[in-house]
Amino acid sequence: MPAVFEVAELAEDLDEEKNWEPVEPCLKYKPLKHGLCDITAMDSISCVAVHEKFIAVGTEWGRVHLLDHSGFPVENGIHSVFGVHVYCSSTFSSLKSKYPLQFYR
Repeated sequence: MPAVFEVAELAEDLDEEKNWEPVEPCLKYKPLKHGLCDITAMDSISCVAVHEKFIAVGTEWGRVHLLDHSGFPVENGIHSVFGVHVYCSSTFSSLKSKYPLQFYR
């Protein structure tokens, strides 16, 4: 028959056994700011494609924003549909979606 423990005893044992020091994340990161704050103020991000040179961000309103890795906008355009799925080629010579991309300046 299993031993019966009181909740207070279990809580004390747990506190004694665990060392609750924060663990440093394995990956180093910096939050994106700048243009990304402007994008999320008026729209919701629906997808992201990352390349070594740029970040393509698709929004629910059908916009595709190109940002550098600091978050500064490079170029953006209007996409024809809701819920964009963005893919970029390995050389970033093309930017593809489930639907044709249409950029307006």
